[in-house]
Amino acid sequence: MDDLPASRSAERELRELRERAYGPHPDIEDDPVALARLVELEAAHAGVHAPAPPAVQVTPSTDPTSAPAMPPTPAASAAATTASSADGAGRSLWQRANATRSRRTWLIAGGLVAALALVYAVEWPVGPHPDTTLQPTSAEPDAQVQDRLSWVIDLKVDTTTLRGFEDYRGLEIWAAEDRYGSPCLIVIDPSIDRPLGDECTPPDAELLTDATVSRRQEGHYGEDLPAGSVIRFHHRGDTVDVYLFPANQPAG
Repeated sequence: MDDLPASRSAERELRELRERAYGPHPDIEDDPVALARLVELEAAHAGVHAPAPPAVQVTPSTDPTSAPAMPPTPAASAAATTASSADGAGRSLWQRANATRSRRTWLIAGGLVAALALVYAVEWPVGPHPDTTLQPTSAEPDAQVQDRLSWVIDLKVDTTTLRGFEDYRGLEIWAAEDRYGSPCLIVIDPSIDRPLGDECTPPDAELLTDATVSRRQEGHYGEDLPAGSVIRFHHRGDTVDVYLFPANQPAG
């Protein structure tokens, strides 16, 4: 039973590394440690092992009691020379390819990455795609932003860490850190007195918050969407991805 949490942790780590490798914003090529960890987890997940080395050549016996060796014929000598050359070339190639653990790892990585790239090339297009990706801005939080944060008692945001992103449908998007150093994401509708969405999570968890569309206000941010639709904001460090999930229209 002690292995179950570790297994779940590895699965979560594998999903996050796969997204960094094959998602819409791949960045794992610049992180050798993360790439090596991806290879290790993929190998464990798929049960991949390094290929077995060539068979060891048996050295002829030098026991004086053994039967004397017959002198080789010219044809046998030529065949032995050819076989020896081929064997030496094969071993040389194998030794060069497997000289270090790093090279063996990259041999496995190449196969895994190629296979998984094909899988994700097929599967990724059917998954949700962001409606847009918001970039950071140099905007400074004004008194209105500070006032709205004061409504959220449980959200202990360090206001000195606030940084803004591009607006979306008239909504203001802010990122910050809480008193524990965890990242936070805040969505503000200027027409109401408190944040429309706010969430803080530990650094290793996904940080996202949702805004649900209603019809209670004029000039609402989702006036072109059916009531009950969800706008999801997914914080990815330097950017915020926005996803639209329209609700089904009621039957007329």
